[in-house]
Amino acid sequence: MERDKVVTRPKQTVGWDYTVVDAELFPALKALREAGIQTEFSCAGVSLLDDPHDHSLYAYITCKRTTRAEQFVQHAMNQMRHRLLVIYEPADNRYDLSSFFIMHNRSFCLQMERTARLF
Repeated sequence: MERDKVVTRPKQTVGWDYTVVDAELFPALKALREAGIQTEFSCAGVSLLDDPHDHSLYAYITCKRTTRAEQFVQHAMNQMRHRLLVIYEPADNRYDLSSFFIMHNRSFCLQMERTARLF
C-alpha cells in the first residue's frame, strides 16, 4: 500500500442507457438485465491503490428487492458461496451484492456474469 501504483490503463467505461458503467462489470450487468434483474448502481475498481474517484476498492451491484431479485440472490449465494457478500438494505428495499475479497474485482465481475447467465 505504500508503493506507487503503476497505471497500466485508465479505468474503462461504457455508455449504457442514460449512464456510464464500468467496462469490467458491463457484461455482468447486461446478463443480469437479460435474466430479468434490474440493477441500480454498480462499480468495479482494480486495486487498493486506485484513486477512489476513478475506482472503487471493491466491485458491487445493487438491485431493488423483487421476487425475481430474491431468487437471483439465492442462486448467486449458492453459486459464488464465500466469494459473495450480500447485504439487504431495508430502508432502501434493495440488495447490495459485492466481492467479499478486496482486489478480487475482475473475478467478481466474471463470476457475476457467469452466475447471471446460469440463472
